[in-house]
Amino acid sequence: MSILKYSSAACPAHALRCQLGMICAFFSFVWPVNAEDLSWVDNSIIEKARLAVVVIERVGMNDTVPGFFASPDGLVVALAQDLAGVQKVIIHTTKGEKIIQSSLAALDEVHDLAVFATGQKPPSYLKVSEKPRTVGERCALVFPLGMEQIKAADAKLLSRRVTLDRTGVRFIDSWSFALSLNSAARTGSPLVTREGDIAGIFFQFKAVDPTTRQRLAFAHPESTISAVLAKAHQSGKLLTFPQTSGIANDLTASSDPTFTEGIKLMQQGDQVGAAEKFRISLSRHPKSPWVREQLIGCLHDSGDIEGAHQLIEESIRMFPGRPSFQSALGMILGQKGDLNSALAHFKAFTNAMPQHADAWKGLGDVFLMSGRISEAGNAYRTWSQLEPDSILAWRALSQAGTPAEKSQAIATYNELESLYFSLRYTAPHRD
Repeated sequence: MSILKYSSAACPAHALRCQLGMICAFFSFVWPVNAEDLSWVDNSIIEKARLAVVVIERVGMNDTVPGFFASPDGLVVALAQDLAGVQKVIIHTTKGEKIIQSSLAALDEVHDLAVFATGQKPPSYLKVSEKPRTVGERCALVFPLGMEQIKAADAKLLSRRVTLDRTGVRFIDSWSFALSLNSAARTGSPLVTREGDIAGIFFQFKAVDPTTRQRLAFAHPESTISAVLAKAHQSGKLLTFPQTSGIANDLTASSDPTFTEGIKLMQQGDQVGAAEKFRISLSRHPKSPWVREQLIGCLHDSGDIEGAHQLIEESIRMFPGRPSFQSALGMILGQKGDLNSALAHFKAFTNAMPQHADAWKGLGDVFLMSGRISEAGNAYRTWSQLEPDSILAWRALSQAGTPAEKSQAIATYNELESLYFSLRYTAPHRD
C-alpha cells in the first residue's frame, strides 16, 4: 500500500481536520462495554484503587465528576476546571460517606489540578508513584464505583511530552497513552500502575484520526500531582474554587442540543447538515472555539473552502492565541494554491510556537505540496520528535526523510499501528 495515500498533504480534508486538533478534548465520555483484559495486573490492585476513587457531586449543577484519595490524611485530587463556578461539592466515598466541601487546600490552575482536604481517613488511597514511569508501561484507567459499567480500562504509556491543555492555548507536560477506541473513559480518572501507584490523571482525548483510527489520550504526570499535593500539605490556607473556566464557553455549547445534533450528523458523514446545526449553535455560543472548529471542518469538507477561510480569519481575530486556528489558516492557504503565503505563515508559526507539533506538521505538508522534499523531511523530523507517539508523523517522515530515517520511521509507525490494531480488535465493542 502506498505510503503517499496516508500523507496528510495528499488528503486536504484530512489535513485540515488534523490541524483543528482536539475536537474531543475535555468532555467526559461513558460508553457501556464489558470488562477489559487486565490480566497483567492483580485484581486486588484494581479493587483497592476503586475504593480510593470518589464521586464529586457539583451542587447546583446536577452532575458529577471523578476524583481520588491521594494520601492517608484524606487529600482528594480532581481536575480544577471541572470545579469552576461551583460554590460547594459533596464528595461521595465508596463507604457511602458524604463529605461536604466548600474550599480547596491547593489549586494549580496552570496544570488544571485541585486538592480537597477532607480530614477523613479514606477507605483506600492511591500513592503517587515515586518510581519514574517508562514508555511502553501498561496502566489501568480506574473508574469510580457506581459511575461506570466497567472497573477499569487497559492503557499503555506512549510518550512523556508537551501538549496543549484543555483550554487549547497552554502547553503543559503530560503523558500520552493509548486507550481502546471502545473503552469507557471519564476525564479525572486516575492511571494506576501494576504496583497500585498513580502514574497520572486523565484529562483529555485527541480526536480519532480518520485514516489510522489512532486516538491519543493524555494525563497529567505523577510529578505534577506530587507538586500540587505538596502545596496542600504545606499551605494550611483554604482557597476558593476557580471562578471561571478556560473551557466554560465550550462546556456550555456542548450541552446545546443543536450542537449535539451537529456532531451526530458530522459523524454520519452529512457535512452540509452538520454545518447548518453548527451555524445555529455558533449564533448562540459565539465565544466557543470548539463550535467554531467544528463548523470550519464541516464547511471545508462540504466544499465551502471560502466560507471556512473567512471563519478561520474571524476566529483568529477573536482568539489570536489559539494554535488550532493558526494551523488551519496555513493549511487552507496551501489548499487554495497560495503556497508562498502558506509557507510564510507556517515559518512564522514555528518561530512563534516551536513546541507546537502541528505547526511543524503544517510546514512539512506545505513544503511537500511545493515539491521541496528535503525541507519537508526536516519539518517532519521535528514533528516526530515532538510527537513520537503519532502514527502520522512517522508516516510523513518515511515519505520525506533521509534513507536511514525512512527505514526507522516505517518500523516505528508499523509498531504503533499494530498496537492500535490490537486495541481495536481485542477490546470489547460498543455496537
